[in-house]
Amino acid sequence: MWPVLLSFPALAGVPVVVDGGDAAAVPARVSERTGLPVDQLALVELSSLLDDPPQALGDAVMRRCAGAPTRMEAVRADLVRAEAAWTRRDRVTAFDHLDLAVAQLGCLGELVDREVAARTFLLRGALLAERGQPEAAQGELRTALAFDPELAWTGAFPVEGEVLLAEQRAQPDELTVRVVPAGTSSGPWIDGRTVGGDGAVVAVGPGLHLAQHPSPAGIRSAWLVVGGDTTLVLPGSFRRPVLEALAEPATREPVQALLQATLPGFQAAYVSHQGWLWLLTLAGDQVETSELVVPPPPVEEEPARGRKKKDKQGD
Repeated sequence: MWPVLLSFPALAGVPVVVDGGDAAAVPARVSERTGLPVDQLALVELSSLLDDPPQALGDAVMRRCAGAPTRMEAVRADLVRAEAAWTRRDRVTAFDHLDLAVAQLGCLGELVDREVAARTFLLRGALLAERGQPEAAQGELRTALAFDPELAWTGAFPVEGEVLLAEQRAQPDELTVRVVPAGTSSGPWIDGRTVGGDGAVVAVGPGLHLAQHPSPAGIRSAWLVVGGDTTLVLPGSFRRPVLEALAEPATREPVQALLQATLPGFQAAYVSHQGWLWLLTLAGDQVETSELVVPPPPVEEEPARGRKKKDKQGD
């Protein structure tokens, strides 16, 4: 029996993750090996985890779209209406259209137009600065610069935000968003920037960022509020084989992140796969993997011996 599990307050329903095979027999084997009753184990198919939406680990909150996918055309239209309202000095209507534009950006079904997004947050920041809310304005201007680091001030906007924009431009991007699994040239994207390659990360500042990823139904979007270094887990981007990566310390981290992000209230989980049995536990904000059962190495077949020559007939 493994005493480490006794420290967890809710043993009932400890997940046992499997990927097909003779899944129904797995809880009994895990129970035999660990001493936990079968009714305190919950069988979880890997496929159900891979169907989960994107998840954020670390100091971040993900705000997913609750509606249908939108198009940049709708965002542009609301930005034009907001600018027209500002020209009329109708600030309430301007904010209303800017709020709609931000909501549309968070539901985009296509890659964001970074220039339009940047201008949307530039006007929001300018109006908040004019309203006497400098901290809120700074957050909007940080997001504007995340979309377009070279963004220039627009003279027609309230001048109170111009100095704040310069101050935010001087702030380095000291946080990171890392994508698991590593992306490709076709996504995912943070603020319209591709996050690709092995162990790919993108440097960001604190605040609101647009996370987009490819899916079978097309590009999908969500807002990511970043307060510290973040790992963005995209379950649907994992490709089989998945679980066998736990066999090597150098390759197991993406799978650990997947299970931590998708198993509700993750504290501990077993993983059974091809004769292996692993125990994954959460220690602080790190996942540790222990090998409980290691399958024996494959038996090498001896080379077939040559047949003896038959005695000659008639001897």
